Amino acid sequence: MRKLSFPSDLPDAIEIVRGALPASRPLKAAEEERLRVLFDTYARERGRGDRITAAPEFKGARGTDMRNAYAETYEGGTLNHLRHRLLSVASNRCPMCGGARPTQLDHHLPKTTYAEFALFLLNLVPCCPDCNRKKSAQVAAAVETAFLHPYLDEIPDVPILRVQIEVGKATLRVSLTLDPDAEISEELKARIAHQHRCIDLNARLLPEIGEVLTEYGDIVRTELAGAEVRDVQAYLLRDAERWDRMHGRAFWKGALLRALAADVAFCMGTPMPPLRASAA
Repeated sequence: MRKLSFPSDLPDAIEIVRGALPASRPLKAAEEERLRVLFDTYARERGRGDRITAAPEFKGARGTDMRNAYAETYEGGTLNHLRHRLLSVASNRCPMCGGARPTQLDHHLPKTTYAEFALFLLNLVPCCPDCNRKKSAQVAAAVETAFLHPYLDEIPDVPILRVQIEVGKATLRVSLTLDPDAEISEELKARIAHQHRCIDLNARLLPEIGEVLTEYGDIVRTELAGAEVRDVQAYLLRDAERWDRMHGRAFWKGALLRALAADVAFCMGTPMPPLRASAA
């Protein structure tokens, strides 16, 4: 889970919509005024589907216009540069899972229901294809099931994940769960837990976790060969802090490295069995 900084150098939201719609069906003055109100409401309510009702005046033909205009963000479209700008703020990490590279834009409030936000850049969140597919077009009926908005929701810079490493005779399981003692509100815990279940966090991060185990296992057995366990632990903890600085303490990689630092067998260079998926 990561918070993103929305770019401050983007064009006016109404200008974007006006320029993307077909010249034969331009925005009317009343529609522009209504959109500004809707966009302000979206920001104030942090994109919460349980608080924002779809605007009836943007259903029907005008809604189709708005949804179709989103195609201008694709390759060759007049708004493709804005797609690249939004993807760039994610720093090559999907804000939902923190693993795969974000190559798509998710409509935080789905354009199928909220056509008025189809081209509202604050509603377009960079994410990886799998998280986009798993989130789908769902609209939360209550705050506990509302996906966090990476631009608008506050995500405290505190550890929120608990990592458990289970070494069996033939398999290794690493599971990431929400730490019940995390210093965040109960509402935020419920939302994060729901989101992790929806995107199947452990399955999403399995390739990334395997990469970390391979990389750091090799470092321990080569570069740190013969080092005292405490020195290996110090090395892993320093790297955990480095990842914390880059992506925040809620990010999974720092939590995983701290768990590896606490695993004496790993710090002694003991080879790990093949990694298997764990339930979220």
